[in-house]
Amino acid sequence: MDLHARRMQTALAEIRQAKQHMQAKKLSSGGQRGWFSLSTSTTGQASNNSYDPKQLSDFYSKNELIAACTKEKASAMSEGELEVVRDLPDGNTESVDHEVLNLFYNNKNYSYSQIINLMSIRYDLTGAFFAALDLYKNRLGAGDFVPVPSHLVSMKTKGPVITGFHIQTDTGSDFYDPEEVCVILDLDPSGYQTYTSALLSAIREVENDEERKAIVSELMKNKNVPGIILESENNFKREQRMDIKGSLEEQIGSTAQNRGKTIVLPHGLKLSNQNNTHDIDFSQINGLTESRICLAFGVPPIVIGAKVGLDKATYSNYEQARKSFYRETVRPLWTYFASALTKCLVHEPDLYFRFNTTKVEELKEDTDKTAGRAEKLYKAGIIDVNEAREMLGLDPIEEEIEEPVEEVVEEPMQDPVEEEDIQEQTNEDS
Repeated sequence: MDLHARRMQTALAEIRQAKQHMQAKKLSSGGQRGWFSLSTSTTGQASNNSYDPKQLSDFYSKNELIAACTKEKASAMSEGELEVVRDLPDGNTESVDHEVLNLFYNNKNYSYSQIINLMSIRYDLTGAFFAALDLYKNRLGAGDFVPVPSHLVSMKTKGPVITGFHIQTDTGSDFYDPEEVCVILDLDPSGYQTYTSALLSAIREVENDEERKAIVSELMKNKNVPGIILESENNFKREQRMDIKGSLEEQIGSTAQNRGKTIVLPHGLKLSNQNNTHDIDFSQINGLTESRICLAFGVPPIVIGAKVGLDKATYSNYEQARKSFYRETVRPLWTYFASALTKCLVHEPDLYFRFNTTKVEELKEDTDKTAGRAEKLYKAGIIDVNEAREMLGLDPIEEEIEEPVEEVVEEPMQDPVEEEDIQEQTNEDS
């Protein structure tokens, strides 16, 4: 084997050794075998592993567009009224007064709207919502329902099966059985119980937006870019150049108070501005970033007042956008959340959660159209009253059975005049 081949083998061996060392280091930092940290295994995408759930949650307070999208969705989600229902043999459904509803409506720590808001926002930011069921163990009775920040929860899995949770507390970490934690995941198709989020899918655009704001800030401060260049044919000494520089900075500086002031230059100096921000089309950059972030969250830009949505906004566009938002984004989430909550909290096979949306203004047009159709079908005799009520999402009623009324047919009375005529005619004939 020649020298070149031996060097290649040595180099490859060193690379393999370094790779094994890095893998071992990564495994040791992740905890015990079989456990994964949410900061490295929630997304299934290597490009997003640099963000852990805490950092993702922080975007809520750092980026106004993220805050607007998540708040809008959370507010819409809380308009639906969570209820427990069962299907009836005739195809209708009925609402059930179940004790599990106390977890949401009689929670001692949070209001109903706060719980649904946390559920929606944490789901959008981190891809997961966790709630500890401190007194609802093994589904034996209603008790506490405590939403837990996603970055405080570690989940243990075995293939598609969740086998437990570790929840960090002020004093350490507590272990919870699967039945003791309610979980809603935005599942990643690349794994079993790995998950992604709307924010992670838009993270590149969010980074671009943060970079754009940083660039604008730097340009406004004249940093990292040579804002003004002085040219002179004179050969100034260093001390003279520094004096001229200091005098010029005093006259213009980088603060708003000095903008627009007159500049007085010594003879022979020529000034040129190299910080030409007008060459950058920020409106085009902003619009592209806003539209893509809103797309990831399923929120029309016009609904949250983003500039890209307001450029061509009309009242009609806004109204239609809101209705589309509720139908295409919020309504599927109601169904998904209700299904996940049913799996966590309801053990009766014939019961399930549902969000009642009959009071949501943006969906009332659909209700009016359905009511008109139900009325026509009822009047045509195609459906009965309860079938019409079912179309409107209403509970059936007991119809009163009316006793059949026997029709009395009266014989027509003869005219008295005609009877006299007949009597006289009879007498004449006799």
